[in-house]
Amino acid sequence: MSPQPWSESHLARMVELIDGSERSIDVAMYSFSDRAILDALQRTIQHKIEVHFLFQTASDDRGVASGGMSGQLEDLGIEVRWINKIMHHKFAIFDGPRADLGYAASGTLASGSGNWSNSAGTRYDENTLGVAGNVELNLRFQREVNHLWDNGRPFVWNEGIASIGHVVIGDADIADDPDVDAVFTSANFTTSVSTRYGPTFSVERGSNEVADAWVRLILGAQRSIRIASGHLRSRPVVEALLAARAANPDLDIRVYLDGQEYISEYTHDLQLRELEQCLVDAGDSVARREDCTDRGFLFAYQVHQAGVPLRFKYYAYRWDYTYAPQMHNKYMIVDDEILLTGSYNLSDNAEHATMENDVILRGPRFSAVIDQYIDAFDTMWVTGEEDGLYDGLLNDVVAGTGAT
Repeated sequence: MSPQPWSESHLARMVELIDGSERSIDVAMYSFSDRAILDALQRTIQHKIEVHFLFQTASDDRGVASGGMSGQLEDLGIEVRWINKIMHHKFAIFDGPRADLGYAASGTLASGSGNWSNSAGTRYDENTLGVAGNVELNLRFQREVNHLWDNGRPFVWNEGIASIGHVVIGDADIADDPDVDAVFTSANFTTSVSTRYGPTFSVERGSNEVADAWVRLILGAQRSIRIASGHLRSRPVVEALLAARAANPDLDIRVYLDGQEYISEYTHDLQLRELEQCLVDAGDSVARREDCTDRGFLFAYQVHQAGVPLRFKYYAYRWDYTYAPQMHNKYMIVDDEILLTGSYNLSDNAEHATMENDVILRGPRFSAVIDQYIDAFDTMWVTGEEDGLYDGLLNDVVAGTGAT
């Protein structure tokens, strides 16, 4: 869990996993800037470990004379690729089943909300989940990285790097583990090859692979739901939350968001009017009406009005990315026995413009790690209460005292 001192963060753990790898490393990463991890990757290449690196920033690095971080990776001998959609994953597979399906039983998966950056390790609220030796998860994530790799575009820099192949993983190769699952937004996309641009992902309307997984878990909740998310902009997820609340008023639902998700009653009413006008303008067009309902909509006020306890983590009166250490988690705990966590933001953009993942763990086998997430959530939920920060702030606001 972040934030931590660097030496206790997921970044230090990634260095350990990289240095301990013996065969292969597959990385799919949105943001990467940690020097210690880069140094560990250099050591790995010197030991002839094969590395694939799918990197969102590679698209931007194409226009940088120095090659940016992508160029540094390729200078080490690590092939880098990028895709035409936002590659928002934050996972890596160490000694996984890239070359042999049998390695699925010994590989290690690391995935979650944390990028490989100092901010993710030491400033933001994040989580990174490590799972060693789980056959189903290793095969599902290996198939995902293989799929993106095969349909990715090369970062043109060090053309002396030899391409590395992989085995094909089909549905029949993945035996079901009832305690785990993984879902990917890549299921919402088709692939093709553009004569001008190369491999291309195109979204399919009506497909909601990851949101559907959230909805199923929410509607199946019997006792409690805890959600920690930087965003709350997914209409299917919010509708499921409100339906669960209506069906079972005693269901303990708590939603903890980053401060940027706050919306006032006035602004909420304004976005409702904009939605209504959009639907009027769309007429009978199904596609245009979907565009209206799918566009960015902040649901926090609506969820609050439905009686769902909701809190925001604030670092300033006005949120801004330049100074706000974000609450960047993206996880849900259901009935204290099911954990869903990954890179997926609760938004339509995440579902239909971005490559994301969520891991699902359930039952006694994973109770220890699920308890860690419960403890982390419960700690965040009462941030500042023991110090009286919230009451003190309200007193200043009501009484007009304090700094102006």
